[in-house]
Amino acid sequence: MIAKEMIAEKVFAEGVAKDIRNFLPAKYENAEFQVMQMNKNNGVQMVGVQVRLQEENVCPVVYVEPFFNEIRLGEPVEKVMNEIARCMEEAGNVPFLHSGINPMDYDSVKEHLAVMLVNTQANKRMLQEMPHENMEDLSAICYVDFPVESNDGKATMKVKNEHLKMWNVDAKEMFHQARANTQPVNTPILQSMDEMMLSIFNEEGHATNLLNESVEFGLRSHDMLYALTNVEKQYGASMITQPEVLNKLEQLFPEGFYLDALLERVAKICPSAGNKGRELLSIAMKDAAGDKFISYNPMPETKPYPRAKPKVRVLGKEKLKAFLVAASKNPWYLEILLGLFCGLRKGEILGLKFQDFDFEKQTVRISRQLVGNLKLKEKEFTVTEYAVIERNPKTENSYRILRVPKVVMQEVKRRQQLIELRKTDSGIEYKNFDYVCCQENGEPRSLTAMNQALTKICNRNGLPNITVHGLRHMFATILIELGVPLFKISGLLGHSCVHTTYEYYCEIMDEQDKIIAFVNNTFVPQRTGTEG
Repeated sequence: MIAKEMIAEKVFAEGVAKDIRNFLPAKYENAEFQVMQMNKNNGVQMVGVQVRLQEENVCPVVYVEPFFNEIRLGEPVEKVMNEIARCMEEAGNVPFLHSGINPMDYDSVKEHLAVMLVNTQANKRMLQEMPHENMEDLSAICYVDFPVESNDGKATMKVKNEHLKMWNVDAKEMFHQARANTQPVNTPILQSMDEMMLSIFNEEGHATNLLNESVEFGLRSHDMLYALTNVEKQYGASMITQPEVLNKLEQLFPEGFYLDALLERVAKICPSAGNKGRELLSIAMKDAAGDKFISYNPMPETKPYPRAKPKVRVLGKEKLKAFLVAASKNPWYLEILLGLFCGLRKGEILGLKFQDFDFEKQTVRISRQLVGNLKLKEKEFTVTEYAVIERNPKTENSYRILRVPKVVMQEVKRRQQLIELRKTDSGIEYKNFDYVCCQENGEPRSLTAMNQALTKICNRNGLPNITVHGLRHMFATILIELGVPLFKISGLLGHSCVHTTYEYYCEIMDEQDKIIAFVNNTFVPQRTGTEG
């Protein structure tokens, strides 16, 4: 909740606590009303008004958010206060208050203790107030499950640190009791996700509790997802806190099973997804293990996926001429030449600054790249901003100095002159970051803009689509055709090792007769104008 809204709700709640007595029956004349700020699941904070009657052991809380919204929408204050009063009366008359259970007495509640799982990171603030046990990235907490003879849902109370002090018991004893209560009355069920969905929609299907299967089951089910629940279909994930359930799951699904199953499903989307998914998961798991969210990184135990070999598209002489003629009329001409005749990556091109070029020696220094930077809203994991930022090159070998063809250096000088004119334009507030590739105000270009420009050029001229990475591959084919040694090609491309270069281009090297020799006789047009 936004801080300003929380403050406004708290002020409203203070007004309710002061005046609500006037809207309640006579038995509330001596009641105590107190404003409470509660930390709920997943980091949610709520403001409520607690009512305490001297003869009652339980103090119900009425949360004010829906009533506060009614006030903001123009509902009369008297009407809203009557609604709050009605809710307080109903809360004081729920069945569990008269069930003979005294929440202040451990002997009275212990048979009704149960276990619930919550996300640790999302509930950090709430967990500070209550005893809990960590399980990887989850935390087990205890709650009192009051018997309610009603179809209106469950009546529960989360156990807080203050309850343990009042009961004079330790957390270990309480968790032991809670697990003992759960075991005999609530049967754990493991089903495939397909069967689970069928049961939710009341469709016919063969329901199988896989916890009753033999251990060999796990060896044949890598292509499925599974859900752990219970007979009641409430707080089903908590079944994993039962030692016998956890042991059976470890037998059914060997170490790394879930991750392998996930990656195999991802790999079916496209040929490179398995390898890329494993790379991303490896980064996440390594960070999680380093931050102690998990005990160790399980990714080395998962199935490796080969890196998909790129399909290298090499334009023939005539199509290449047509492409370069069209490109010479486009504002992205310089960037295209840097990709085609220097073999630079997209991020390297966008990260170039004029200070990186040595006009005397005809060289360029690669010392940075631009990458995407996602800013996430805290706790909600939603993107609030997407920008580009400077980072070091992709690998240590990506730091390099390259000779630059004369035609490319000419375009660099042309771009420099253009930007100097922009700086003097009184209508533009220019931000001087020294980028060669930039917007009219000096800000860096987006990471997708160059590929969009290439697509437009190719579509308008009836040419096969070429990407920035495709330009880099074409540069490599030029070097291969010229007979440049593999280790030198690897250095020019900034690959981490020669093996990477060979992995990408071995097929090209084996079939050189299929590559057009287009270097010395390639027509590189001079710029004649710009296309819109």
